[in-house]
Amino acid sequence: MKRKLMLLSWLVASVTGITFLDSHDTSPDSINAVALMGAEAFMSGNEALVIDTTSPASISTASKSAMNFISNSVDVVVCGTFAFFGLSTKVRAVSAGGSAQRQENIGTNVVALAQESGTNDLLYVLCDSCEIHLYDVDPSSKLSLKEQTSAMGGTSTDIEVKSSIVYISCTTFTAAFDFSTSPPTGLWKLAATTAAQAVFAEDNPGPLYVADKTVVRIYDLSSGSPTEAASVGGFTDIQDIFVVRDLLLVADMGTPGFSAYKITSPTPSTPVFEYSDMGCSSGLGITTDSNYIYVACDDSLNVYSIDTLTPTAVPTAVPTAVPTRSEERRVGKECRSR
Repeated sequence: MKRKLMLLSWLVASVTGITFLDSHDTSPDSINAVALMGAEAFMSGNEALVIDTTSPASISTASKSAMNFISNSVDVVVCGTFAFFGLSTKVRAVSAGGSAQRQENIGTNVVALAQESGTNDLLYVLCDSCEIHLYDVDPSSKLSLKEQTSAMGGTSTDIEVKSSIVYISCTTFTAAFDFSTSPPTGLWKLAATTAAQAVFAEDNPGPLYVADKTVVRIYDLSSGSPTEAASVGGFTDIQDIFVVRDLLLVADMGTPGFSAYKITSPTPSTPVFEYSDMGCSSGLGITTDSNYIYVACDDSLNVYSIDTLTPTAVPTAVPTAVPTRSEERRVGKECRSR
């Protein structure tokens, strides 16, 4: 009985709530990704935008600036004191407030960008044909090529980095590389049964989340290679996935709103949160303290708070008397004899 109460206490304490706070209208601009730097949110899309997020609950009244020198960007990521935008064959850096900084020519089409948490001077760029570039970022935002993998074919879709392990997804496979070595070492390559759209690694080694348009598959990497452990489906056009605290967040362009799933050992349960009173979602951004979710929804940026609910007091089973050793042995014999 006491064991069951302890389990119940853990379950109550781990409950997470998501609350819609406010929405910022970005029309006529269409946004596809969001990255957070300090109190500012940088958005990529047909025009690059930056807004003040100091007051998440009143973001609708926040100041918005358009960076007209950036158009048709495919992704944005924060690295140190700069936000980097991927556009065509270039990467453009901006500083706080949206001030233009350096623009670097990558030489091939940029598909997605990544930056490893805890590092401020390394930028990963996924290019066409699943070619990966790693750049050193200096204090002036200049990029210096540090490592580069060969093109592997396929149509690139997403990139994720955890502990120098780089995970990439494309239409025909998902792969992992160790960038702590020079040159980078290929770890594994998993053929895709359906075209992968997004990838997210919760940690190293895993679990790894890979999404196609309709299903998120969860892989166990403890053996060194991916083994499918669970999946959650029912989506239409997944654009982005993210794991924060104990929630799997899914942005779906084919269905209004986004969903959050409770992760349990490691199978996600039914949605614990679904919000549909907004446009179709295409990108997710999470604050470094994991307290707020920013959702790019085509023509708006919506903000939500993540609240760990205060657990209710759970009584602890306390025995009225502590049995002696002889009593314990006697009870055991009685149980066995029955």
